[in-house]
Amino acid sequence: MNKNNSLLGSFYVFVFVLIILSIPIFMITFADSKIRSEIRDWLKVIGSCLIPLALFYLNKEFDKRTKMEEELKSNESRERTESKNVQNFMKNINDIIDEIRKIEPTSSEEEKDSLKFARALTVEILSTVTSSARRNSIIYFLRSLGITTEKYKLFNHLLLENCDLKEIIIVMDNFSYSLFSNSNLSGSKIQCVEFYQADFQNVDFSSSKIFNSRFNNIDGEELIFRNVKGVSNDFRGANLKNADFSKACLMNSNFSPGLAGETHLRIDTDLTNAKFIEAELTASVLDCTILHNTNFSGAQLENASLRNVQNIETAIFNNAQLKDTRLSKALSPEQIKQCKVYEPIIE
Repeated sequence: MNKNNSLLGSFYVFVFVLIILSIPIFMITFADSKIRSEIRDWLKVIGSCLIPLALFYLNKEFDKRTKMEEELKSNESRERTESKNVQNFMKNINDIIDEIRKIEPTSSEEEKDSLKFARALTVEILSTVTSSARRNSIIYFLRSLGITTEKYKLFNHLLLENCDLKEIIIVMDNFSYSLFSNSNLSGSKIQCVEFYQADFQNVDFSSSKIFNSRFNNIDGEELIFRNVKGVSNDFRGANLKNADFSKACLMNSNFSPGLAGETHLRIDTDLTNAKFIEAELTASVLDCTILHNTNFSGAQLENASLRNVQNIETAIFNNAQLKDTRLSKALSPEQIKQCKVYEPIIE
């Protein structure tokens, strides 16, 4: 389509130049000698201006077309390379699958070389493919082999930092202890996924759909959750300092404290400087969270619970709706004035 447009543009320029040049030629044919002489002089001036401009435009269009062809060749080459890499990946995984299936579940410190190799291959292929459809087909392929289950946990401890994982689809998988820092997962579809103690620092989940997933004890500092549509997600014990949940739908989500592994030490969910601007938090639980400078401007907090929270006096509630919201104590007079609706249940 772009090639045709370039050719059509060049054709229009050529026709335009011909029309401009034909006018004085027509006038020369029917004019007397004096006028002909003047027209010839003007024609020289016009020609000396138009012809270089036309040549410049045609040369520019030629360069544009050349770049487009080079880009097309580069894309085709990358497509062939990716396709070959995926085929090699599947072959290598199939070659070691029998070995992996013989491995008894072990702790992360004693993983067998074959399982480590499978994880390394998985990280390499997921971080290099550029097509989201191909990336999702790889995940589906691995899931079909049965090595992502609780027995082998292939997706645990993956090092997927600084990766482009846009529009990834993961369902009923376990990515606990994996590193996603500085990666892009915008537009993802995630359902019933375990992310226990994963590293999500500065990860972008914008416009994703996330349901019934567990983000317990994650490091989510500067996490971007803007415009996320989600229900019943679990953020207990998460570090969400400076996270951005603006315009996110997080109905029935849980932000209350979590437990630190087998020690059962309580970890408070830290929402310091987090943004819940125009977020949907209906029926969500934020009990015992740290709300230092947390911004709930325009948030919907109907039937939510904010009991025993820390630093609530520093939180911002501009135009927030607190209808039947459970609080341990009333907000300050200044905060009450900020609220659009303030009908809490003080417990």
